[in-house]
Amino acid sequence: MKRSFPLVLALLAAGSVDAAPTPEEILRAELRDTVARVLASEAFAGRDAGALGLTLSVPAERYLDLGLLLDPRDPAPQGLQVLGTTPGGTAQALGLRAGDRILAVGEQPLVGLGLDDDGRSQAVARLRAVLAGLPDGGRLALAVEREGRRVAIDGAVTVRYLPPLRLELGEGNLVTSTGAAAATSVPAAAMAQADAGCGRISTFHVAPRSQRLYAARVLSIDGQIPGPTDQDTWRLPPGTHTVEVAESIDAQDLPASFSRRRATLGRKTFEVVVEPGTTHLVAARLVDTLGGRDYWEPVVWKTLSEPCR
Repeated sequence: MKRSFPLVLALLAAGSVDAAPTPEEILRAELRDTVARVLASEAFAGRDAGALGLTLSVPAERYLDLGLLLDPRDPAPQGLQVLGTTPGGTAQALGLRAGDRILAVGEQPLVGLGLDDDGRSQAVARLRAVLAGLPDGGRLALAVEREGRRVAIDGAVTVRYLPPLRLELGEGNLVTSTGAAAATSVPAAAMAQADAGCGRISTFHVAPRSQRLYAARVLSIDGQIPGPTDQDTWRLPPGTHTVEVAESIDAQDLPASFSRRRATLGRKTFEVVVEPGTTHLVAARLVDTLGGRDYWEPVVWKTLSEPCR
């Protein structure tokens, strides 16, 4: 999603047109615009923005954006019609132009796949599959029809790796250790707690199997259900908290005797000392069995220093 005008307006308002925006400024402006549009949608009609408590988690991913604008209305079976390219994108660097028609990608023909939307969808799917299979630093070969002539285009493409994303919206993600009402019902109290310092417990980051670590699910914090089942990060006041977790160890890595006893041994409680400005990553560690009594333990396998506000 590329929407640059909110950033321009924000910089003009701040009087910093001459200064190059930092990554944080760019991200903040894009997110502000996106969140404003989401809250204006019908999905949030009648809801108090101050009482929201949503968490979005996206894992790290490999990303290759060709920067190619295709004509979705073109019914012709003779390849994919190019409407244009995004400035500075891969397609522009390769030399693709508006009016080109892509006939083949690599060894895959994009012609003769049908006159309807299904044929065009197959052509787009073939293009995407070839892009997804390109190695880092790989080259993309295209056969293009341009002004009645067949043109061969070949060039290297740039693969990017997007970092994992965790977005928390609203104060509803705040969990207290006092057994009081949810923070969503008392925004002022939530803000006061946040100002006093806080830390996080998270199961979001992927634990390394080389350390015999597996995913874990947080079931309760200080005796309370901490939030939606798909939530993976919880903000807490500093101090000691009792956390109940369930292991998500791959079944093939467990001896058969333990696989049958997961219903009773698959959840445990342990204490986590939450430090301010720190995210504590929780996982399930597969341990060497001792007398056949147990097979795992909940652990904080890593801590990250990051602001909590």
